[in-house]
Amino acid sequence: MKFTELDPHFVQLTRTPEPPEKWRFNYVDTLSEADGVMFLCPTHFQMNGGPEGTHSVICWFSTRSIPNTLWPGPGRWVPSGELATLTLSPSVDLGHGDWHGHITNGEVT
Repeated sequence: MKFTELDPHFVQLTRTPEPPEKWRFNYVDTLSEADGVMFLCPTHFQMNGGPEGTHSVICWFSTRSIPNTLWPGPGRWVPSGELATLTLSPSVDLGHGDWHGHITNGEVT
């Protein structure tokens, strides 16, 4: 399946300057601005026949300064490309019987 079918968005983290510290993310347009990527779970997308009832996944990039304590974790990925051609390394393992696969050059396997 094409990665773009999973409604992907690059996301950028921000945190509130005043206590208590809170982390938030917003959508950005390019990999150079992004701290991670959010997309629909491929397993549930296929099981549900589309986006309805399908949860989202966030993969934080190891090439950014993402705190190790920030959920989801502990995984971090090396990205390359833009959304239509994205590659994440290593493979993505959502655990708990969910999807374990690859995103390579915009293809999800």
